[in-house]
Amino acid sequence: MRYTLNALAEIEDQLGVPLSEMGKMNMSMKNVIVLVWAGLIQEDKEITQEDVGEMIDLENFEEVQGKIKAFGTVQGKNE
Repeated sequence: MRYTLNALAEIEDQLGVPLSEMGKMNMSMKNVIVLVWAGLIQEDKEITQEDVGEMIDLENFEEVQGKIKAFGTVQGKNE
């Protein structure tokens, strides 16, 4: 996953909050999908959030959570 400025702007648009307030949000399944989707759109412009939702299941959810936590750690350092 790669988070360019465009990807970060998509996250803000999709979640309706600025990046600086993301740490205050409860993490829902929809939010997980949005975060993963935004990290993948740089490599596949045609990927949809529905595609991402189909890619994540109970077998790989823990790995996905780890990547999201890493994203939050990096984002938190930039505040």
